[in-house]
Amino acid sequence: MSFTAQTIAELRLRAAQLRVKAAALDYKIPGEGMAAQSRRFRQAARHVQQAADYERLALLAEGEE
Repeated sequence: MSFTAQTIAELRLRAAQLRVKAAALDYKIPGEGMAAQSRRFRQAARHVQQAADYERLALLAEGEE
C-alpha cells in the first residue's frame, strides 16, 4: 500500500493539532477540584499519546514510499 505525500502531511498535521490541544489543557484554575484537574490531565495525556501514534504512522508511511 502506497501513501502519498499528502497523506503523510495530513498525519503530521493531525499530530500537531493534538499536541496543541494537549498544551491548551495544561493550566491550573485556582480552587478547581482534584477530579476536574485529573480529568483534564488524563485527556491531555490521551492527546499526547494519539499524537505520538500519528507520528509513528507517518514514519511508517514514509518508509513505504
